[in-house]
Amino acid sequence: MYQDRKKLQIQTKVFSNFRVNLKIENDGTDFETFQIWNFSEDGSNLYTESNSIPFEIGDKLLGTLVERNDGVLIKFSATIVWKEGSNMGIKFHEELILPDSFIALQMTLID
Repeated sequence: MYQDRKKLQIQTKVFSNFRVNLKIENDGTDFETFQIWNFSEDGSNLYTESNSIPFEIGDKLLGTLVERNDGVLIKFSATIVWKEGSNMGIKFHEELILPDSFIALQMTLID
């Protein structure tokens, strides 16, 4: 797992209005929805309430960060770098610019 992170991690487990939708790149499959454990500019730790993750380590994915009220906030591509039970880690192919709403929610936790 990523233990030596250099980027700010946005701990979103308390923000139930955010989700990540993922599907395999260049595949006709539908998007799968994941909850966010943490999120940073270079990757994310995601989890699902189902017992299995339909992807494998090394799979290249297309994804969207979605907020319940505002819809799609960010589109991205990523690769699965680890998987354990109903959790997985993804690394973005390009560093993301996080939405202001994400950063503002993180700042409320710092105080």
